[in-house]
Amino acid sequence: MSSSSSLSGPSSSTSSDADNNFNVELLVPIIGTTVLLLVGGACCCWMHRQWEKSGRKGGHSTTSHDNRRAVAVSFSQLDRSSDMSDLVTRSTIQTSYQVSGEDTAHTRQIPHRDAYELGSDSGPNYVWRILQEDRNVARMRIPYKEIRLRARLATSWSREVRLGEYQNQQVVVKRLVKSKRSHIFHLQEFIYQLQLRVTLSHPNIVTLVGVAWSSVADVMLVMEHYPLGDLLSYLEHHGEFMTWERGKYRIAIGIARALAYLHSQSTPVVHRDLQASNVLLTETMRAKLTGFDSSCLDEQSHRCHVAGASPFWSAPEVLRGRPYTVKADVYAFGVLLTELDTGKDPFHDAVSPVGTKLKPIQVLNEVMQGTLRPSFSADCPRRIRVIGVGCYQHDASQRPTADQLLHLLEA
Repeated sequence: MSSSSSLSGPSSSTSSDADNNFNVELLVPIIGTTVLLLVGGACCCWMHRQWEKSGRKGGHSTTSHDNRRAVAVSFSQLDRSSDMSDLVTRSTIQTSYQVSGEDTAHTRQIPHRDAYELGSDSGPNYVWRILQEDRNVARMRIPYKEIRLRARLATSWSREVRLGEYQNQQVVVKRLVKSKRSHIFHLQEFIYQLQLRVTLSHPNIVTLVGVAWSSVADVMLVMEHYPLGDLLSYLEHHGEFMTWERGKYRIAIGIARALAYLHSQSTPVVHRDLQASNVLLTETMRAKLTGFDSSCLDEQSHRCHVAGASPFWSAPEVLRGRPYTVKADVYAFGVLLTELDTGKDPFHDAVSPVGTKLKPIQVLNEVMQGTLRPSFSADCPRRIRVIGVGCYQHDASQRPTADQLLHLLEA
């Protein structure tokens, strides 16, 4: 018996060790693969969310780490009549906004409703009732048959922009692409934006000529045409001839006036896509804000939570998944100031500590952490630099309001 026991002992031990080794060797790759899949999936979802509606390719945009440390901005150095505490606490919630030095802006009642909630009252019947009963829409209606569509200027995944003619004048026409006109969600979304757009009237917002339709599936927004095009293209072709004293200050003030008007409504309007490509220029170089496709009301957190702006113009809190607010618009205004100053994309000069160009995902990660911000040129006026840095403070509560921005720019 002892002999039998001595023979079976080593065999049993060897078998147990082999089983343990087998289990460990089997579990390690399984656990490792699972972790990699989870991390990879999270990264992919995050990237898709941030880039799905990017208005411009960010692959070529990349700002020096010389500007990486967050700066507490004191605006009292620019405005001797007011200190920082006064600027931070001053309220800008108004029912109307008076444009100093230019035409008076008109304020109309902005529609209050739960947008994008598809229920029994959705679809063609809802859209038709809006077209027939909304007084603002009815007031802006123009004859559909008098519009002549010309060349296509731009096309997105759901909308197209075309050159047109109305009463012997060139106009720009925006409507849903044909494949989306029968889609309830896109139809309702477009009509909501139309409702919002017809309430906005300001000298620094693209002038709405009217609204036209032949049916609920063929609604068109008709706007003024500006031959000089958008600010981004103008800077690319004529930026070298512009200075802050010759044109840039006036453009910045015009954009700030439009933003202050939007934010001063009884229910603040959040633009959500403020960048140089969404600023048009008249023949007299007046800035006209456009790009309201993703705009929302500040109180509608569910709507303002949807990704809408281009990532490089998005505030840190937006990149982290927080809702858009008026403070996110202010951040984007600061980024736009760097576009106006340099004539280049934000983060075009972003490099790592060893001098290699940062990838877009690296740029966004540093923006979220507050270790990177867009850069200004070496000869940028100090006033613009300080205002810009204040706009993209990491702490949203420390950013100025649009009304304060306008005050500082006009001072």
